Amino acid sequence: MLEKASAENQLTQISRQRKELQKEFSFLQQQFLLLINAGEMRLPQASAFKMEFEAEDPTMLENHPVLKLHLQEEQLAKSNAKVEQSKLLPQLSLGYQNMSLQDGIRYDLGSRFHSVQLGVGIPIFSGAQKARIKSARAQQDVTAMETGYARKQLQAEMQDGLQQLKKNKEIVHDFEDNALKNAREITLVLNKQLQKGEINYLEWTLLNQQALSLRMDYLTAVNSLNNSIIQLNYLLSK
Repeated sequence: MLEKASAENQLTQISRQRKELQKEFSFLQQQFLLLINAGEMRLPQASAFKMEFEAEDPTMLENHPVLKLHLQEEQLAKSNAKVEQSKLLPQLSLGYQNMSLQDGIRYDLGSRFHSVQLGVGIPIFSGAQKARIKSARAQQDVTAMETGYARKQLQAEMQDGLQQLKKNKEIVHDFEDNALKNAREITLVLNKQLQKGEINYLEWTLLNQQALSLRMDYLTAVNSLNNSIIQLNYLLSK
């Protein structure tokens, strides 16, 4: 009776976990369709459940969309400052006129008169314009500081991501070299003992729980490794 109750209890737990995984899988599918802007159901394909990451040139951070946006805003501020500065320069004007007169005595329609006008405009009241130039230059400095901060933030995130990657790689490596082997040996020994009648099903379940926990911890470690690689790929715009 005890073994039966234990088996039914485990079956109930497994069924509940399966339903939760199905809900999470459905949610992730919807999120994936939203990201790729697709109207029909699609599933991503992967050759392996554990991702790989190859070292990249850190200068690739310059291709990050956030940094590119800041660089564009900085360039725009520079251009605005130049435009405001140019308004203090003398303005040259050139005009040309071609006309005819007809008075019936000395001039007719074939008589043409040409004139040229050349002018130089010099700003007299420049106080307001100087204030606009000062404001434009201040905005230019602000955008340059924001660009520098964004670059440093991305570099800091990159360093943190590389450290996380190193840590997660070591954890997964330890699992693959030791823990998973131990888990397989535990399950193998317990299966033989159960077949020989040396232990009952309840004992097999309790003792095999450790091996199952090791496998679950390994999958959690691989998930953390994959997430760290995804973050690095995001920073490198891959």
